[in-house]
Amino acid sequence: MFTEEKFAKKLKELRCSRGLSSRELGRILGRSSSYVSMIERNNALPTLPVFFKICEYFNVSPLFFYWDDVMISETPKNLLLKIQSLSKNDRLLLHTLINRLM
Repeated sequence: MFTEEKFAKKLKELRCSRGLSSRELGRILGRSSSYVSMIERNNALPTLPVFFKICEYFNVSPLFFYWDDVMISETPKNLLLKIQSLSKNDRLLLHTLINRLM
């Protein structure tokens, strides 16, 4: 179920997962950093055009903001660091598993 609080939290997670500042996201959206901050603090909702721009930029469906169970728990950088710390054998097993899933 959609709530403004969940939207705010998921937007911040998306932004942080890309390593973007609120200023950078504001520039991408054609808005100010304070506008992005207001959304992330649950003080505003984006207009529909901005909402769809957010979805397009982050390559997520608008439904992403409705799903309770879709969360970004790891940034790509953290995930990459964890993979790099695996033993050579474990990386090979992971590679095999990913190939089988695709």
